[in-house]
Amino acid sequence: MEIVFLNPAYANLLSGYHEHLLRHSDESLVESFPFMPFLGSSKRRPKGAAVENLSLTVDQVGWQRLWLLISNEQHVVGHIMLRGSQLESALHRCQLSIGLEVNWRRQGWGGKLLDVALNFAKHQHSLVWVELSTFAHNVPARKLYLGRGFKEVGRITDCFRLEGGRQVEDICMTLRIR
Repeated sequence: MEIVFLNPAYANLLSGYHEHLLRHSDESLVESFPFMPFLGSSKRRPKGAAVENLSLTVDQVGWQRLWLLISNEQHVVGHIMLRGSQLESALHRCQLSIGLEVNWRRQGWGGKLLDVALNFAKHQHSLVWVELSTFAHNVPARKLYLGRGFKEVGRITDCFRLEGGRQVEDICMTLRIR
């Protein structure tokens, strides 16, 4: 197992990353508690990283950084992404998203991915805040984030309505890194 920083030299991994995103979103549809806001009947799925945004500097609108968890069989089985704002006035913040396929959870990989991304963010002098959102029922993820210093700053009740009208509460969390 290895964590790979995806840069243009590793662009060949993008197709594996997109396959991972499809598998990961499909898992969200069949698990007892979903972790993505997509309906099974919808054709929409996560878009993931845009290769052109991976080479932008963190002071440019829309920048992205992506790390992939690669299995011993060379399959992408997890990811973590930081992305900058689409507004210049908010480039002191970045959004974090993370995903691990079900067979790779609860083995410490989420924490390792989180540590890699947070280490990168802390070395970017222009970044002050890392933010994320997670479903309220995703207790393992919330514990992981709280353990790394994230604070809950808000809840959005009935943020999403999933299959069967299931209402999902979303939690917004932030981490001040400087």
